Amino acid sequence: MIARILVLVFLFGLGSLEAFALKLRNTAVVTWMIALLALTSWVGYSLSAIRLCLAIITFTCGLTLIVVYYKRAGTARSARS
Repeated sequence: MIARILVLVFLFGLGSLEAFALKLRNTAVVTWMIALLALTSWVGYSLSAIRLCLAIITFTCGLTLIVVYYKRAGTARSARS
């Protein structure tokens, strides 16, 4: 269990490094999507009704945050031009 948490922290941290330090926003979104899919599958692994609902909520919230970040990054980039 601790190894799974460390892998997820590493993936989200790598995406943050790509986005904020290296300015590779397209790559960061892909990394975050992989981490989000891993997190969603981990939450919904046991296939009970409550776990599946939690997995759907996790995926929807995570995807919403990725879209909001990507739109803000695009708006900030177009404002600079």
